[in-house]
This record gives sequence, structure tokens and C-alpha cells, in this order.
Amino acid sequence: RPACAIGLEDVLLAPFWNERNQSRRVPRTRAGFEAALTPVLNTARSIILIDPHIAIRVYRGNIEFLEMLSVVDKCASPDNRRCPLSLLEIHTEDAPEIPAAEYAKVIRDIRRAMPRICALGVKRVLRAWQEKPNGPPLHNRRIITNQTAISCPWGLDIHEQPGHAPGDDEWALLDNTIRNAIWQDFQPNTSLYDLRQDLVW
Repeated sequence: RPACAIGLEDVLLAPFWNERNQSRRVPRTRAGFEAALTPVLNTARSIILIDPHIAIRVYRGNIEFLEMLSVVDKCASPDNRRCPLSLLEIHTEDAPEIPAAEYAKVIRDIRRAMPRICALGVKRVLRAWQEKPNGPPLHNRRIITNQTAISCPWGLDIHEQPGHAPGDDEWALLDNTIRNAIWQDFQPNTSLYDLRQDLVW
């Protein structure tokens, strides 16, 4: 198999995920996220981060999501990467608190948190969505790659600052049918949500 033809089995055989079949309890700390995400992201050709709170929390200057973006940046750009990363997408809610012109600030802060991926010349997209009337809620948190998908119920934010109670989350690998369905949910022509911002950064 060519070096870049990396399948789901490579993720499943990684010790972190193999020990507990396809689900793990993950501490919401940098170390916890790195242990879970390194075998998933260091061979992925595309990465999609989905969390409705990313934009608003970055806009407010909260560090929890910037810490997560920094971890993704590290895990996705090892020195010995076997195949190139070509795409990073971030999907979030278009919060009323963020004026359209202020998305430039959100993108600037995201770029600062992800210098390695920016240096790789990867295509990077931020999409902000709104729920449609009587449509499904924009709630579930996911990490999607070309290989697999992870459900992260409590969110993608890291909690280990003084005064935080980090806690754990239960992450689960999702099958390809669900991965493909989630991917369709966040494509402009097939989405269940209204696309309000579509920004290349």
C-alpha cells in the first residue's frame, strides 16, 4: 500500500484507540487531547473541526478553544508526516454577538494558534452556520478526517487553567456511514443549516 494510502485500520491499531476498542475516556487537558488526536491527525489528509462555540469563544478571548487549536496544530504537523495535509475546515455557529466585520479578528487569533498548519500552505476554511427554522440544532461536536470521525460530546475546549475542573469526556470513533453523513451536513449545497460566513484564511 502506498505511504499516503492510510486507512481507518491504522487509527484503530494505534495503541490509544485499540485498548478500548473504538471509544475512550479522554481528559479535557492538552495531554489528554494529544494522546487521543495524535494517531488520528498525524496521517490525515483532511481535518474538519465542528463545534458551535469555537467562533464566539475565540472572539471573546477565551483560551479554552485556542488551546485546542494549538493541540490540533501540533498533532497534525509532525516532522515525519507520511503524506501531506491538504485541508483544514472549522465549522461553528454564526453567533449574533459577532459582527460580520469582526470575523477577521477571529481568524487572526486562530492563525496565531495554528502556526505550523499555516506554514504548510494547507487550504484553510472557516464556515459559520445558523440553524434553520424547525431544523436540527447545531449542537454536536465532531472531529472528522478523510479516515474517520470522532464524537466529542462535551466539546472541543480544553480545561486546565487555574480554577477549572478539567473532567473527562467519552470520545467514540464513528463508522464511515455516519462520517459521510456528517460531512454532507456541512457542505454548502447539502447542509441542514444556513451558511452565513464562508471564509478562506
